[in-house]
Amino acid sequence: MLPTGATKLLITPMRDATAHRRAGWSLANEFLTDVIGFEKFLIPHVQGHNVGGYQLLHQSPTLIAALMQGGKPMAFGVNNAFPRAMFLHADHNEDITSELLKDRRSIILVDLVTNSGKSILQFVEHIHNLHATIHIVIVAGVVQSQSVCSRSSIECTTDTGNHLFNTVDLS
Repeated sequence: MLPTGATKLLITPMRDATAHRRAGWSLANEFLTDVIGFEKFLIPHVQGHNVGGYQLLHQSPTLIAALMQGGKPMAFGVNNAFPRAMFLHADHNEDITSELLKDRRSIILVDLVTNSGKSILQFVEHIHNLHATIHIVIVAGVVQSQSVCSRSSIECTTDTGNHLFNTVDLS
């Protein structure tokens, strides 16, 4: 089936790095605080005194890793949302070293497209071998259903809304 005119119009902005950056920022603010958590901290108020604000839980000891070139713009958006986190561009899982993971609480792996899940799994296994207790979170722009579910173990369904917003209903 060929894409409709509406589909072509909807996907065009997502071919732009700026849109990927905005998507990363939105995903980070919408979902990562629920997954990782958030904490209160003091910020300077415009009137000169300190007030309470909120940030990602353990933001400073968090590492944001852009996986390959494609994940970089979205990872920059995640980093814009959590500016105290360390940023890393990782073309290969070996780019993530035990020294980089030392004293880290969380690592956010950001990839543009996850097809089979093989490369993500290689990163996750490598990270677990280096730091068994680190919290690993994966952010992706597009996730193919076969990368997150096995037809033999769970029922995987997608609908038009899930397809448009790159989500999978695992119910």
